[in-house]
Amino acid sequence: MTRIDKVMAARKAAGKKAIFIYITAGAPDVQATIEAVKRAEAAGADVIELGLPFSDPMADGPVIQTASVVALKNGMTMAKELELVREDPYVLRYSADRDGLYQ
Repeated sequence: MTRIDKVMAARKAAGKKAIFIYITAGAPDVQATIEAVKRAEAAGADVIELGLPFSDPMADGPVIQTASVVALKNGMTMAKELELVREDPYVLRYSADRDGLYQ
């Protein structure tokens, strides 16, 4: 069972819905990304997806399109996103850890 499966099972057993949050890495900058992840967790997000910005996000809506453009203009790359995760492993945590599901 994956961590997301565990989150979903725990929420279903509790009769609750899970909250998934998507954040574009590097929008508007790396420090703001870290802060957004921490705030989303504090607000009760169950799963936080850290999205990689790309140059042609046509399948996404205007908010994610704009965030991708901003992040790319500010120099976000896949290598930088991976470095962000290495430097601040907090970004990888699911807030489900508060329920003992992150293992």
